[in-house]
Amino acid sequence: MEPSWIAETLAKPSVNWAPADKNYKNFEGLDMKPYKSQTKNERWIQLNCSIIWSSMFKSHHIFKFYIWCLCKSAYKSYTWIWGGKKIPLKKGQFVFSLKKASQCLHMDIKTVIKCCRSLELRKKITREYCPNPYYKSKIEYSIITVKELS
Repeated sequence: MEPSWIAETLAKPSVNWAPADKNYKNFEGLDMKPYKSQTKNERWIQLNCSIIWSSMFKSHHIFKFYIWCLCKSAYKSYTWIWGGKKIPLKKGQFVFSLKKASQCLHMDIKTVIKCCRSLELRKKITREYCPNPYYKSKIEYSIITVKELS
């Protein structure tokens, strides 16, 4: 037999991602807005439940890479300076390096390349190569555009 306070705690749904405000419906209404963080650098992405039936969900590497691309992409236009050149980036774009991506995602570089090619074939992203201004034959960075955000 459980103590009464455990049964009471388990009976009440606890939701700590929405503020307690009279403008929001209860948990059963499923009309709650996400909690707005106090930090300015935090952004949110919204996933639809139908993503579990997509072909991307079958491969955890591709799914992880795609979510990473969504989180890395810019939400407004800005300028990136590299090698004394100003490169304008639009909404939905970000600067991509295979080495940095493999370190951040804890994957092999070959796996990151396969994920990138797979998403390019599915037309979820496009990749534009940026040659090194000092060594024209060496490509260090590329600009990835996430199609759904641009």
